[in-house]
Amino acid sequence: MSDHDAVTLRNTAMQLIARRAPGSVSPSRVGEVVVSPELRATARDNPNGGFFVAKVALDQVERATAYRAVEGWPFVVYAGLNNARFLTPWRHQAVTVSLLAALCWLLVALASLVAFRASVRQSRVLHALAEQTRQMQALLRVAADGLHILDREGRLVEMSDSFAEMLRSTRERLLGRHVSSWDVNQDKTIIDAWLAKIAVGDKQRVEVQHLRDDGTVIEVELQLRVTEISGELMIFAAGRDITQVKQLLHEQTAMLESDLVGMVRVEGQTIGWRNQAFERLFGYAPGELAGMPLRTLYPDDDSYREAASEAKSMLGGAVQHRMELRMRRKTGERIWLAVSGVRLSHSQTFWMAVDITAMKQTHAQLAHAASHDPLTGLPNRVLLRQRLQQSLAGAAKEGRALAVCYMDLDGFKAINDQLGHEAGDLLLVEVAQRLRSVLRPGDDAFRIGGDEFVLVLAPATQAQWQQLLDRLLARITAPIDLQRGQPAWVHVTIGVATSEAVVSNVESLLDQADEIMLRGKRSGKGRVWWS
Repeated sequence: MSDHDAVTLRNTAMQLIARRAPGSVSPSRVGEVVVSPELRATARDNPNGGFFVAKVALDQVERATAYRAVEGWPFVVYAGLNNARFLTPWRHQAVTVSLLAALCWLLVALASLVAFRASVRQSRVLHALAEQTRQMQALLRVAADGLHILDREGRLVEMSDSFAEMLRSTRERLLGRHVSSWDVNQDKTIIDAWLAKIAVGDKQRVEVQHLRDDGTVIEVELQLRVTEISGELMIFAAGRDITQVKQLLHEQTAMLESDLVGMVRVEGQTIGWRNQAFERLFGYAPGELAGMPLRTLYPDDDSYREAASEAKSMLGGAVQHRMELRMRRKTGERIWLAVSGVRLSHSQTFWMAVDITAMKQTHAQLAHAASHDPLTGLPNRVLLRQRLQQSLAGAAKEGRALAVCYMDLDGFKAINDQLGHEAGDLLLVEVAQRLRSVLRPGDDAFRIGGDEFVLVLAPATQAQWQQLLDRLLARITAPIDLQRGQPAWVHVTIGVATSEAVVSNVESLLDQADEIMLRGKRSGKGRVWWS
């Protein structure tokens, strides 16, 4: 290589990576993109290799330059000979070619080293992503609802354990199966047509039937959402078994359409004609209700007068009237009835009645389940916000403050790890019972998740609150018998935030109590910390 020859390595974006030009006095900086127009034009037309003659922009020396892309790498090698030397007879050609080849291999080796280091860094990133994916899969596995993920072709790619249990199957048997293999309502053709039309952000709520591996069919409520992960469309689905709810609704419908619907004609305030279903509804023998006062079927005078007043106002015309009434059976048992009535004449009305006591109880149970922790029976986060807002409004009217306490158990994780989740659940139940035993009327305790609880203390002085919380600490930190007489201990860190005389913001008050508790844990666990 003469003083005016040059060998250059650039990436495909023409950024300089390395250059050798023995006679060049112009310094070359890695990463710069200073090239001649001829180079740009030739590389644009022939990116994989070619030849051109031009003044090199870096040192203004005119050279005949050949270039070629390095296969498998984002690099291009440029070998340029000084024109004066290039046009002389081909002396020293073999030496030049050898040197150029050696230099090319050197540059390729250098590029390989750079690529290897980049590969190592990429491997570390991929390892971290794989670890995150593993953690997310673990969280998905323990989800309570029947969570599952489908790909664009409708194949099952991931699921929670509860979904496999819902279908009375296993992960191994379900993974990779098409959704049509358990969806009773739609065949593969219809499902594939729907999958072809979905787009990111699509949401849908449907009620379907799923076929279990044991051959039974269940009613399922599905919440679907389409999202994109790594460029691939995925359908996230949450399924809930509503078989019992559907069965209850079916039974109620059948009751309305059968002779189980009680029917009665009321003459003034006296029971006239009635069918046997009506007599059975209230526990009376056939004929026993004839001529009895209607008041007999009500729990008290107030409920009777209220129902009579409402019926009178609603039945002023020929319009049918519907309402729900709490009434009394012969035994004194209270029952709920859905009644529907019409006026027959000035003094006569006709009523149909259906016992909805079971439905009322079911609704109450569902409402309780939606607002209470199933393990401890304490109100959950949903009810916390409602009651705290009400308590804040009441305290503000009185010009007083209340206290919000964020409570975290210290040592709970160790008990879970050493004795198992069953022991951890027993501990949480016992802590909830101890909370109830210490709190005053007007105070509320809530479980908001894991080993975290929130207390809303009725208005009092700080000294009174402190005395209450001291009793609470002593009660909870006492030994707890979990398994075969084996005692366990936990400590409690509590952060307390108090409201002002005006209505405070619920979220800010909860956040403040949480922050105080977290600061307290860093400073010293097992204590009460105040704002």
